[in-house]
Amino acid sequence: MFLPIPITLLSLCLLVCPLSASAERVNVTIDDTYGDVQTGAAITYSPHGAWKAGQTCTDCTARPDPARAYDRTWHDGTFNIGNATGEVDILELTATLSFEGDAVYVYCILADSDSSPDGYSSIHIALDDGQSALFTHSPSGDDTYQYDVLVFSATGLSVGTHTLKITNGAAEGIKSLILLDYIVYT
Repeated sequence: MFLPIPITLLSLCLLVCPLSASAERVNVTIDDTYGDVQTGAAITYSPHGAWKAGQTCTDCTARPDPARAYDRTWHDGTFNIGNATGEVDILELTATLSFEGDAVYVYCILADSDSSPDGYSSIHIALDDGQSALFTHSPSGDDTYQYDVLVFSATGLSVGTHTLKITNGAAEGIKSLILLDYIVYT
């Protein structure tokens, strides 16, 4: 049987030409409250009760505009070595996320006021108990907020499962505010 030339050439090309498949890199956004709606991955907050859903928090002093936050949500966490009763409070606030990819980006909302809320931030971010960074923010003293602020990024990671740990405050540190908005991984 004789096949038409176009089909014969196509068949020959499929046999001779190497086939390759490549995975497309996709950014996945993990909301601070809702997590990843496709995979179910979510951020774990500790200690229990120390973090507040900022958009519904009635005793939080930070009041950013929900319309400017990703999915209209953020998590509010304040580390304060001394509390209102004068007792020493040294519980560091942590947010942890496991993800599978080769890059990660952490975004926060920053407060620029220096009182009510005190917008000073001291955020330590560790990846796989190895690579780490410290992000600090000293407020300018006005009543504004900065949105979609990249506080940490890591690229060129080995493809696989990674654990990201965000810590607000340190036992020897001063009061620190974190308004965690979202995390993106690739």
